[in-house]
Amino acid sequence: MVRYWKYAAGIGMSTLPLHKSGYNPLAIDYDKCQICQGLEHNVLDRKDNSLDATRMSEFFSENAFDTIVGFMLGTILLL
Repeated sequence: MVRYWKYAAGIGMSTLPLHKSGYNPLAIDYDKCQICQGLEHNVLDRKDNSLDATRMSEFFSENAFDTIVGFMLGTILLL
């Protein structure tokens, strides 16, 4: 089984095409409110979560994922 990690998941809009293509990535985003919205709208899976990507090595081994994907759809707001 190939293991995918999708970072900057947001509400899942950029993860949705991966699901439609047959991939099942672990979607992670720093903003828990974004993940909650993705779960509420059934775009993300229950396994997807909010986590600071700089801390991934605290939760996953070095070879935990075969592929790491990051792309974003939408606007980035700098506060």
